[in-house]
Amino acid sequence: MKTLLTLLFTLPFFVFSQKSVIGKTYNLNGLEITQFDFSEPMTYDEAVKACSKLGDKWRLPTKEEMEEIYENKNKLGGFISPVYVSDNSEFFIDNNVYYWSSSSYGSDYVWVIGFTHKFVAITLKTGYLYARAVKTIKNN
Repeated sequence: MKTLLTLLFTLPFFVFSQKSVIGKTYNLNGLEITQFDFSEPMTYDEAVKACSKLGDKWRLPTKEEMEEIYENKNKLGGFISPVYVSDNSEFFIDNNVYYWSSSSYGSDYVWVIGFTHKFVAITLKTGYLYARAVKTIKNN
C-alpha cells in the first residue's frame, strides 16, 4: 500500500516536471530546444539521464549546438541568471553560469559553455552544472 501511495504522489510530479522543462519548444535550424532548463544543477551523468527521461529522443546538445544556442539565447530565454545563484556554488565560477554539452573530451571530461559571458571550456563530468535538453528534428 505504501508503494502504491508513493507512486500515486510521485508520478504526477514526474509528469509535471517533464512538461514544465519541455514547455513550448523552440526550433533552431532543425534543433528542437526545451523552453526551460532543468531546475537544479546536476552532474553530467544525471543530466544525460534527465534528458533521456523526457523521452522521444531528448538529449544534451553537442558543443557546437550549445554555441549556436548561446548565440540565440536572447530569443530562446529562460536561462539561469547568476543573480539567482549562490556565490559559493561550484556551478557559479567567475561570474558565469555553465551548461553541459554532450561532447566528451577524453573519458573523464566534457565540453561546457558559460552562458553569462560566452566561455567554452572542459570540466570533469562530476561537477554540478545546468542542462537544457534538445532533439534533432527530422527533415521531411
